[in-house]
Amino acid sequence: VVDVRRPDGWPALRTVLAAAARPEVARLAGEVLGPHLADASPDVRRFVCALFDAPSGMTTVSELARALGVLPTTLM
Repeated sequence: VVDVRRPDGWPALRTVLAAAARPEVARLAGEVLGPHLADASPDVRRFVCALFDAPSGMTTVSELARALGVLPTTLM
């Protein structure tokens, strides 16, 4: 889990998502986060899924926001 509230959080998140072991990271994240997301709103589940389903070339909050159809400030 990466704490994006820390100054180094977003770069760390990008590194994790772009890692070669991405399918393994997504599987582990599903196991760890799945039970906690059961009661989350559809928007929260959509956001978390987008983090793991995003193309490896998507590395900025602006790109992720565009893919989700929200303003970048919504994610920041």
